[in-house]
Amino acid sequence: MGLNKKRGWLMGGMGLAALATGVFLVWWMVVWADRGLRDELLLDTRLVARAVDINRVKALTGAEADLKSPHYRRIKEQFAAVRTVNPKCRFIYLLGRKADGTVFFFVDSEPAGSNSYSPPGEIYTEISAEDRRVVEAGVDLVTGPSADRWGKWVSGLVPIFDPRTGAVIAVLGMDIDARDWRGLVAARAALPAGLLLAFGLALFLFHTRSKVRQAAGRLTSAVNENEEKIQLLLNSTAEAIYGLDMNGNCTFCNKSCLSLLGYEHPGELLGKNMHRQIHSKHTDGTPFPIDDCRIFKAFKEGTGTHVDDEVLWRADGTSFPAEYWSYPQHRAGAVVGAVVTFLDITERKRAEEARDSLLKTAQDGFWLVDATTGRIVDINDAASSMLGYTREEFLAHEIVDFDAQWSPAELSREMQRCKTAGKTFFETRHRVKGGQIIDVEISVNYLAATDQFFSFIRDITGRKRLADEKLRLEERSRKLIEDVFRFIPEGILVFSRKMELLRQNQAFRELVSGYAGRLGFAEDELANLIIDKIKVGLDNNLKEIRIPRKHETGK
Repeated sequence: MGLNKKRGWLMGGMGLAALATGVFLVWWMVVWADRGLRDELLLDTRLVARAVDINRVKALTGAEADLKSPHYRRIKEQFAAVRTVNPKCRFIYLLGRKADGTVFFFVDSEPAGSNSYSPPGEIYTEISAEDRRVVEAGVDLVTGPSADRWGKWVSGLVPIFDPRTGAVIAVLGMDIDARDWRGLVAARAALPAGLLLAFGLALFLFHTRSKVRQAAGRLTSAVNENEEKIQLLLNSTAEAIYGLDMNGNCTFCNKSCLSLLGYEHPGELLGKNMHRQIHSKHTDGTPFPIDDCRIFKAFKEGTGTHVDDEVLWRADGTSFPAEYWSYPQHRAGAVVGAVVTFLDITERKRAEEARDSLLKTAQDGFWLVDATTGRIVDINDAASSMLGYTREEFLAHEIVDFDAQWSPAELSREMQRCKTAGKTFFETRHRVKGGQIIDVEISVNYLAATDQFFSFIRDITGRKRLADEKLRLEERSRKLIEDVFRFIPEGILVFSRKMELLRQNQAFRELVSGYAGRLGFAEDELANLIIDKIKVGLDNNLKEIRIPRKHETGK
């Protein structure tokens, strides 16, 4: 009996140990499944963020006026399309942050009539501390579950950066209902947890086998469904997107990528080294070593990159100028590859070349000014010649450094008026490098998409000088005429084209006064008689005027 009792305790202990081990393994599998789903949600969120046009985001104001903006409507349509192919995602939205730290909504995926709709500028009062850290620090993160007025959510949050300044201009969020999230975690953990429990609990092997098969089917179906959703999402974007593993081989690509590169099927790129396939030569056809490729440098170093001065090569051997962004993919804290998005910027390059040619040959000066700082970011040769500064000297200054008439406060007010009206035109004075002051007129247009002033400057010093000379000549002529009226002994009358008397000089009035008494007229009577006869005579090609004595004619 004593031995049997010990065996019983031993078997009981082993059973408890097995049970505890099973519980621990199930818990670990749930944690593993949750972590994997978070990585996938973060990847989905990054892909959506890459698909959003940064210039459209920069054009948003976070105010009611955005409702009329085509940029707002296009982003909202894009979010709605993403939700259609990924119904587990309940909300997609863009968050912004004001100077005082307040977080608000730029745009969301909800239709305007929905109870869950957030109009532009709505304050997000219930934002969690985790979510706020993404908005303030600019880091990718999956947060939650956390609750707000709309429910309880697990959220993928990815900042969108201004490629020019590196500043966070918005944060894209994708929310999954916490209840759905628990179901996804359970489905993901079901197969490995079931297998482990089956191994530890051999007595239930037969019963567990059917459950494992069912879970495996659900998991396989969920994985396939998720892959289809991701592919639909990728194919809904206008930008070309492809993925790379750590060897630079293509892991996925969307329809836009195939179309821009001239391929018909993903199989023509999948597994291929993308540098050798589309990026192995410079514009002139010389080899482009992979060690110099900024795409590979960026993700191997764990950083992103943005390039717009290289070409990509199509399947038919032709090339096109491209703008591309490369972002590293992380998993469990390690870089596992990269996502690359790119655009064909042939038309933009042509427009830039045409603009540069026009500006280079323009007689008027041109400069491009940062509307926030007032710093000059681009000029043409005419501007450099006009003020005597080199291009490098220009780009080291702000517009207030050249203006010799307006104070910084006045210029700031004028810049603000231009932002509101969209354009302005004014005259001022500029200081050239040698200290000379010239008169200029400036025509300015405000480019809201880039927050810049596009300005043309014309030197009107010569025109001003001619205008001043004209005024001096007019004044001299006026004085000469006044002297003639004042000092000439003959009487002078000035008539308009309609024969209206405009003026008479003092000599005329004195002559009338001298003859009036001798001819028997009052002064005003004689003056009017002379004026009337002159009018009639002028109409009849006047040659002579006779004024009879009043007492001789009685008239």
